[in-house]
Amino acid sequence: MEITINEIKPSSVYQGRAYTQTVIATLPDGETVQVDDFGMEATDEDIDDVVEAKIRGLSVQLPTINNGQCRKIEPTERQYVNIYGQVIEVFTTGDCQLLVDIGDGQIEVGLGDIELGDIEVGDWIKVPLVDLLLDEIKRN
Repeated sequence: MEITINEIKPSSVYQGRAYTQTVIATLPDGETVQVDDFGMEATDEDIDDVVEAKIRGLSVQLPTINNGQCRKIEPTERQYVNIYGQVIEVFTTGDCQLLVDIGDGQIEVGLGDIELGDIEVGDWIKVPLVDLLLDEIKRN
């Protein structure tokens, strides 16, 4: 998904060196979100640039069926977001259980040990309290 990197804030710092960081980014729909960048993918040169980013989500909340057929990432009052979209794929192994179409791209969502229940491909869902993680940046 394309994002604009607005700011980079060090998260974990030891003896003046940052080991993880948080990226403040604007999504294509204009929403601003925080994305954890544990791999230190974003650099100061990326600030104010539009980049192609692979972002995944992690939540420990059970997704619910959303009949509103809405596709978006919605910031909450804290660093988390709510993800609304249509399930493209359900994975039975690995760290991510769902691939969700959010309109401006797709996002993999991991749910820890949560059982998906009746959620299946084609369902419109809401995943609450998602922490966004930056996996990769492709620069234009």
